[in-house]
Amino acid sequence: MIRFYALGGLGEIGKNLYVLEKDGKILVLDCGLKFSDVPGVDFLLPDFSYLEKRAKDILGLFLSHGHEDHIGGVPFFLQKVKLPVFGSRLSLELVKANLGSRATEYEFVEVKAGESQKLGPFKLDFVEMRHSIPEALGLYVETDEANIFFTGDYKIEVAPVSGKPTDFKALASIGERGVDFLLADSTNAEPAMMWNGGASAGDCLTEQQVYELLAKEISESSGRVIVSTFASHIDRIQQILKIAEKEERSVAIEGRSLIRNLKIAEKLGYLDGLGHRIVTSQTLESLPREKQMIIASGSQGEPLSALVRISSGIHKRVRLERGDKVIIAAYPIPGNERAVTDVINSLLYKGAEVRFIHSSGHPCTGKDHQLIMLNLIKPKYLVPIHGEWQHLVGHAEIGKRAGLPGENIFLLENGDVLVYEKEEGQPRVKKHGIENVGALIVDGILSKVEAAVAIKERMKIGSEGVVIVEAIFDEEQRAWLVDTVMLGVVTDSSQSSVSQTLNGLITRMLNENPPSDQKEIEQRIASTVKDYLKGMNQYPEVVVRLNSI
Repeated sequence: MIRFYALGGLGEIGKNLYVLEKDGKILVLDCGLKFSDVPGVDFLLPDFSYLEKRAKDILGLFLSHGHEDHIGGVPFFLQKVKLPVFGSRLSLELVKANLGSRATEYEFVEVKAGESQKLGPFKLDFVEMRHSIPEALGLYVETDEANIFFTGDYKIEVAPVSGKPTDFKALASIGERGVDFLLADSTNAEPAMMWNGGASAGDCLTEQQVYELLAKEISESSGRVIVSTFASHIDRIQQILKIAEKEERSVAIEGRSLIRNLKIAEKLGYLDGLGHRIVTSQTLESLPREKQMIIASGSQGEPLSALVRISSGIHKRVRLERGDKVIIAAYPIPGNERAVTDVINSLLYKGAEVRFIHSSGHPCTGKDHQLIMLNLIKPKYLVPIHGEWQHLVGHAEIGKRAGLPGENIFLLENGDVLVYEKEEGQPRVKKHGIENVGALIVDGILSKVEAAVAIKERMKIGSEGVVIVEAIFDEEQRAWLVDTVMLGVVTDSSQSSVSQTLNGLITRMLNENPPSDQKEIEQRIASTVKDYLKGMNQYPEVVVRLNSI
């Protein structure tokens, strides 16, 4: 029996974690994080609790590439389950950097495209895939019951500016060997009816076109240029450094994750000998502005990132001046649009020119990349992964265009289990077969609280405010003393009178009709506050604290 399910990555962008199971033995595919737009939440992780219970059955974790939405959860997962981690050299180096000194505690197995590995009931073949970071790998999994191809993230790019293209020969060979299930990247695929024949997000530039646009914007700039991109977008950074070399600009790096990743990339030979163009911020400041370039973190509007601090005028070293050009070389991740827009507005207000130049590292639907993949692999069944529902549904439509019958295309949610037994023939889906497929929040430390609960509370406090009631029982006087504090509920001018009214209502209720136990006290205090404020059309979060003297 083969089972496939996801703990993250279906119906969403981020926290990718997919699981293949054969006769009770488990292979985990990727383990990423998801960025959050909720104040106080650094990022979200898949809920590992099911895999923790099955720890003895897990044979290993395969990493398709080194982006955070595929590797960012690994340090947290390894705290729960010790297992070998398979991946390319770059992917493993990035994970080790996230682990820091703890990296020596775990087993890492470096694999390369073209190699094979036997892991329990799984025979693994690793395939070169083109993406926006080097050493991205697809995975062909053979078993005695069915064969599976997992694309990871990919893009069809025949002649990339740098790095290797997708290995089409290997993909065609896999198609001839036979693929039962294709687990394929759905990013950029949208249902045809959404666009009525117009251009969609699936229409994207080639990397050569991106390089030429970047070169044009930078060469035409008479002042300083700031380029912001993902810290893990090694290919894009290579392009920027090549242009800096051609234009004789020196480059300062702003952002800890960028600095860390570039050190790894240079160590592995991915900066094409252009590391000499990188200088310190102090050295850059001494040069004419037309010779300055900065590569900065913050393309997603992250609150403490370099670009956000530059745009808001609080960066220690970089001050924007009129005539500076800022190039944002990354698309906003869904959920980050507002933060990115705020950054752009701040940059424009301070007189900077702003440009967006980017191309997706994922399949371009407008260029039929997903259709090409289907025609190469020729699967019996398609399972769209890695995308929001619009992408999954759009990918399913492409599957039908490739000739797959609708009953051979499976649109799954996180937690659904696709079950295949050769004797039965047609796979079946067990809806919500895996429980606890929510998210965990990280806000400095890993929380054991489901993200949905914590986020709901934070958003309510942010939008409606909070009332904190401290009720103290004076045992000598046998009476209650009450103090109420409100934040974000009413105006400053009316806060004192509203607090006094609430204090009186709560004190009278407690002293005249005392509740029987602590839980009832808390409930009745909260109800008194909510009932009163409801008349003012206010619905804040209410926190009750009880003490005695």
